[in-house]
Amino acid sequence: GGAFLNLNSIPISNVVLDGRPVGSTPLMGLSVKPGTHTVTFVHPELGRKTSVVTTEAGQRQAVFARFSKGDSAE
Repeated sequence: GGAFLNLNSIPISNVVLDGRPVGSTPLMGLSVKPGTHTVTFVHPELGRKTSVVTTEAGQRQAVFARFSKGDSAE
């Protein structure tokens, strides 16, 4: 079976999953293959935050990013 990711950020950002754009947060129940995935949250003014998450079959994993005014775009 597959695995699922719940992706969210404050404020809303665009999400790149394993190098592919998948939309804007929040993204709930995004189906992925079990294994390791790279999630990058991209905000046009506050930069980007990247997390690496490992999922197992049937598992639902949450990934969250919080941008603050002190963050700057790269």
